[in-house]
Amino acid sequence: GLAKLTPTAPSPVITQLEAILARQVAEQDAMSLLSEDIESHGKLALTFSQELGWGITAREVIDVDERITSLRSPGKLTLGEIRAATDAIDNGLLNPKALKILYDVIQVDENRYLLPTPSVGFLLNHSCDPNVALLTVEDEFEFKAIRKIAAGEEVRWNYATTMGDWFTMQCKCGSSTCCGIVAGPLSLSCIAREEMLKQFGEELLLPHIARWLRTGDCPSHLTGERYLRDFEGEAAMKKRILLKHPRLHPEVHKRVRAALSELA
Repeated sequence: GLAKLTPTAPSPVITQLEAILARQVAEQDAMSLLSEDIESHGKLALTFSQELGWGITAREVIDVDERITSLRSPGKLTLGEIRAATDAIDNGLLNPKALKILYDVIQVDENRYLLPTPSVGFLLNHSCDPNVALLTVEDEFEFKAIRKIAAGEEVRWNYATTMGDWFTMQCKCGSSTCCGIVAGPLSLSCIAREEMLKQFGEELLLPHIARWLRTGDCPSHLTGERYLRDFEGEAAMKKRILLKHPRLHPEVHKRVRAALSELA
């Protein structure tokens, strides 16, 4: 069951996450909802691999510029609310299962993160050589094909084209252009930023990512002691991977070295 809260009134973010968990428990089989969403698109199929887990493939050819799906979500959070929720989990005020929800959010603006739901959009895997992109279309967020997708090919997008500088992930996409690590633009070196902007162009990036790649300006909510604590709280093995990676910004390397020296 859900974790019991203290007698004080729960914050809105805790209430929101508990409601999502409660719906998941009540539904019991999120895969049935996902299957319905996949069927509604006609050209998509569910796939599974030991390396990447669940994903989406094309059942038939998908043409360039063809709409794949809209990004549906039960709600949104700010980065501050995500941090408050992780603190609540650490303090026993929120079911630890909520951590998986927080890991699966998708950033769509400078400080707006959409909560996941069993649907196609939240099941697409990452690739450094993607065939779809997440774009703003009349105030909605849609995945569209950026090249022709063959039947049987997995449908993938590049996570770094929406996520902020706090996001890092070791990459196992297997493409010939694999970067080895997925990182938000503000964690990248100047050369890597230029490469990313050249690869996608501003038309295939959400506005906040295009702006960060151009300017390198870091929003205030992504700086300071809390950001540093989030970064230093990651696993030591991941830090060693980051430390060796040439695409990352020198300031990121500096922070990782400091964190590793404390662990030694």
